[in-house]
Amino acid sequence: MTQSAEIGDITGSGSSAYDVAGSRLVTQYEFTRGHEVFRRSIAYYVHTTGHLTRLLDEAGFTVLNRWSDMDGTPFTLGAPHVAHRPSAVAGATADGR
Repeated sequence: MTQSAEIGDITGSGSSAYDVAGSRLVTQYEFTRGHEVFRRSIAYYVHTTGHLTRLLDEAGFTVLNRWSDMDGTPFTLGAPHVAHRPSAVAGATADGR
């Protein structure tokens, strides 16, 4: 799907595609002003909370909390976002030791 918008004399458009093998969303952006054209590609990696927990665990951290937003709403299945609070020191436990 391609979306576009105009702000003043600048037109911007973008289209995205999901790369299944790379578990990432790749977005192509294009901005034009008159005859000037600026193009960039950006990749957003998609990870599950389980994958993030395993990565933190493999690095020696313990996940202390998971939230659905930065206001501290507990993470639930289907939430569009997740924030992890790992221990501050690799190897620490939930009680901070």
